[in-house]
Amino acid sequence: MTANTLITLIAEEVRHKTSFELQDDLPPVFLDEVQKLVKELKAKKAPSLDSINNKVIKCFPVTLLSLLVAIFNACLKNCYFLPVLNEAEVIGIPYTGKPRVLPASYKTIKLLSGLGELFERILKTRLSDHLLRKGFIIDEQFAFRPVHSCPQQVLRLVEYATGL
Repeated sequence: MTANTLITLIAEEVRHKTSFELQDDLPPVFLDEVQKLVKELKAKKAPSLDSINNKVIKCFPVTLLSLLVAIFNACLKNCYFLPVLNEAEVIGIPYTGKPRVLPASYKTIKLLSGLGELFERILKTRLSDHLLRKGFIIDEQFAFRPVHSCPQQVLRLVEYATGL
């Protein structure tokens, strides 16, 4: 691939990414929200490809967290997810007592960026709230929703079946 071809491909991708109509109906990210999510990160998680482990993220000063807030807000505003935040390192951990020559003898795990995990949590909260607010998630949807549990759904099903 020539340099000109690569430049053309990059220019086309940038044009495509910036052609989305910007939406302002997702609330901005705030510093206190990021600070709370940083506290919730698991400190003993292994670092990913970016080599930034969660212990380091937990030590970020407010100035660096403020920069992250600005980056996250720019990503939301421009409908863009930094690909580097979603790259993972996949490693195999051998099961004890199984032959190491077989691929099935390994448990695979993927190591994701702690910074990517922060942004994913922020994005998940905003998208869930947006979908609920716009009525895209029906009341009968109980999975992955706050204050909706399996026993509540079973009770709802029993009430429906018995005509109560």
